[in-house]
Amino acid sequence: MANAKMSNEWIFYRRFDDSDKNKFPDAKIVLSKEGKRFISSSDISLIFPDWHPGKENVVFFGAHDDDIQLGAGLLTLAVIYFGGMPYYVIVTDGAGGYFDPKDKAETPKKRKSENELSSKILGVPLGNIRRLGYPDGNLNDYVNTEGRGKHNGLLVELTKEEGEHIDHDSIYRAKAAIYNASEPIWGELGDPISKIGNAIAYAVYHDFDPDLLLQAPKEALEKKIKSLKEFSSQKQVEGIIHRHGKPRENFSIINPPGYDPEVTFHRFISNK
Repeated sequence: MANAKMSNEWIFYRRFDDSDKNKFPDAKIVLSKEGKRFISSSDISLIFPDWHPGKENVVFFGAHDDDIQLGAGLLTLAVIYFGGMPYYVIVTDGAGGYFDPKDKAETPKKRKSENELSSKILGVPLGNIRRLGYPDGNLNDYVNTEGRGKHNGLLVELTKEEGEHIDHDSIYRAKAAIYNASEPIWGELGDPISKIGNAIAYAVYHDFDPDLLLQAPKEALEKKIKSLKEFSSQKQVEGIIHRHGKPRENFSIINPPGYDPEVTFHRFISNK
């Protein structure tokens, strides 16, 4: 872990809920100009409750080779800094990431190499990168087929980009499969995960109303920008860096699927 001074430069924000008073007693309450309440802390447990340094695995899902670095590169660095282990799952083969048709055949290999170099800069071990190899641009046909990993203490990040790209949209719609990973269903995929601590979504293109936000130190932003420059095959890389080269990243909480009649009843009677 880095020095204590840098630790204080990480600031995490969470949309305030009355139950947060007990969950995060040391967090500060922040009021936005629009009147929304947030709590802030320099502790990553504001993003991932019940965080235990040295015992946490965080799995980031990305439709394409650069999506995770774009939408959650800073969070990757935070996970490592606070004693967690990041894993990257690249869902498609990246074959659609070419500009000149003559480069089409070599594109998957090039994109894979760029991802590995970029991930190395962020500190993600090569052995922690898994490529599923589904056809780029056609992921909708395969949604929900990869619901389980074998990492205990699994925490998951997903793209959230409805209507922007069919692959991104497919991954977001597959979020229900995350919770199947903790159940004994689909035994051929291995043993159920003992714990899914938190599931959140990040965005690359699609705008959304965030529940969580992180503000990173200067050193972390510089690393993220350096990692993005490895995607040199993408001609729009400078524009991408201009858009995503900021010291903040936003996330939304993915609530577990399921229906509880009692919860629904209380929500009904509390509506005014």
